[in-house]
Amino acid sequence: MKVKVSNPMAKEIKKALSGIAENVTFGKMNMDLYKWNVDVDLFSHEDDFDMNTNKLKVIRIDYPAECYALPTYVTTQDLVRIFRNSDRTYDGFFREIRNEYAI
Repeated sequence: MKVKVSNPMAKEIKKALSGIAENVTFGKMNMDLYKWNVDVDLFSHEDDFDMNTNKLKVIRIDYPAECYALPTYVTTQDLVRIFRNSDRTYDGFFREIRNEYAI
């Protein structure tokens, strides 16, 4: 498994966040929307850029309404940082994902 923003990664994160997140989805955003919601510095996220669609890939985590939390957007840089801080196993990585995105 590659540590990057993708649809299979979103599905695995959804499993890891069961009971915490209401929904986890993979999507693509145009540059303006990405700047507004995720990060203003687009050049630091060039590994998420899709040249074919001219959009940036992102994983969106939605929390239940009773948590009063805004959606969280996950980038490849976030996933790599979490992987490096884990014990670098599959279970360890998703345990760190759960710790990172739990409210």
